[in-house]
Amino acid sequence: MDLKLKDVADLLQVSHKTVYRWIQENKIPCYRINRQYRFNQDELKAWMLASRTKPEADFTCTPASGTPVDLVDCIRRGGIYYRIAGTDSAAVIRNAVNLIPLPAYLDREVIVNHLLQREAVISTSVGGGIAVPHPQVPVLSDLADESISICFPEQPVDFHALDREAVFAMFIVLSANPRRHLEMLGKIMHLCRLPEFRILLQSRALRPDIIDRIRQEQLKWNS
Repeated sequence: MDLKLKDVADLLQVSHKTVYRWIQENKIPCYRINRQYRFNQDELKAWMLASRTKPEADFTCTPASGTPVDLVDCIRRGGIYYRIAGTDSAAVIRNAVNLIPLPAYLDREVIVNHLLQREAVISTSVGGGIAVPHPQVPVLSDLADESISICFPEQPVDFHALDREAVFAMFIVLSANPRRHLEMLGKIMHLCRLPEFRILLQSRALRPDIIDRIRQEQLKWNS
């Protein structure tokens, strides 16, 4: 799952210096482990889609709809929740899923199992105390049911993150197709790298303030 700087340079067909510059400018998701940079494959795919770095023809997933993901709508459907109980990642994820709205055709235990199976492959922490639990494959049958739930654990939880930071905020992502799934992840990671947005999350800001900040950023994307 882990890629080195050379792997990323080869994949993107750019120089090592370019990748290093993106790292220094905080433009590409990465981790520094034992003085070396490492990249998570899933995060990199989402970043490439969101930043349009990878040529369109290289994507294997065909979009089911030309409509871009509306994060505000997805979060309104999924909700924002505070003080989620649990002392480990499995408990916090389970307790969060028990709160979020789901379509009638989905079983909560099935969703929990999907999320925990994904977590077992590699931590969904994206660094800096934020995690994005999501199934390995899309589980929804209708775009209208897509949701993102922002959940704040009662206390920071160990997600076995590469940067070893305990998680204080989670984005639970439920999507309808692989292309939109990657788009959601890419947009969430973009938000989480904005210092002012991270401050909102760290302070467990009120729901309207979080939604308003996301709306402002989304307007920039669509302009």
